[in-house]
Amino acid sequence: MKIWKWFFTAGILAGFGGAGVPETGSYPNQTGRKAESVENADSLKNKFRQWIKLYPTEKACLLTDKPLYAPGETIWFSVFLSPSRPDIPVLSEIAYAELINPKGSIEKKFTLIARKGIANGDYTLPSDAPGGLYKVKVYTSWMEQLGYSYTREIQVQEFVLPLYRLSLELNRKSYKPGDEVLAELQAGSADNKPLAGAKLEFFIQAAGQTLWQSENQADASGHFSLRCILPPIPAGSKPALVCKVSRPGEEGESISRDIPLAEA
Repeated sequence: MKIWKWFFTAGILAGFGGAGVPETGSYPNQTGRKAESVENADSLKNKFRQWIKLYPTEKACLLTDKPLYAPGETIWFSVFLSPSRPDIPVLSEIAYAELINPKGSIEKKFTLIARKGIANGDYTLPSDAPGGLYKVKVYTSWMEQLGYSYTREIQVQEFVLPLYRLSLELNRKSYKPGDEVLAELQAGSADNKPLAGAKLEFFIQAAGQTLWQSENQADASGHFSLRCILPPIPAGSKPALVCKVSRPGEEGESISRDIPLAEA
């Protein structure tokens, strides 16, 4: 294909008059060189436009209904074809698409009818489809002959719903070591019921270290007000308040908030 393209390009240049680098001394002065160069460039552009007119090409674009899918969901996509010139109709009435899985293998091939340059398709992912980065490649016969196509990437991954609905708010915009930190925690289940009596484990962490920790319990409304003193913070590190919430028989979930430090 590379050799074919080389001969193809060479043939165009030869057919268009072989506009190339002038020989030394062929111009009387620099102004003449510039004028001749502009003339050659304009001539080559005009001849290239003539070639496009005689041998039009086309390109494709692909849009999907969203960039992220879960196994078992349907991928809806549209292919748009456009010619190299706006004054001619779309060349192809058939578009081809390939769904390529994360391993690089073709998962599914599509032959689509393009009406006025637009083709639509869909594919339902298997419920056990592996997660990862997939590609949808589209092309026409014209594009395939010239060795190019259009590719769009999509992500497939399993969605994991949160176990709890958690919120954690600090009472101030900035702190310094020795200040009192007041935090309000609200814990609820996925269906928004209060986690009454849930186990709460609080930590202040910085530079990979746990500087302070405490264990408490949520009240009947799933709420807890935390008060603590901010301990000394290792130089150059950013502290965070972390709370792990759990109930008997469940792994639990964590929520964290950065503790902004006041400028010295």
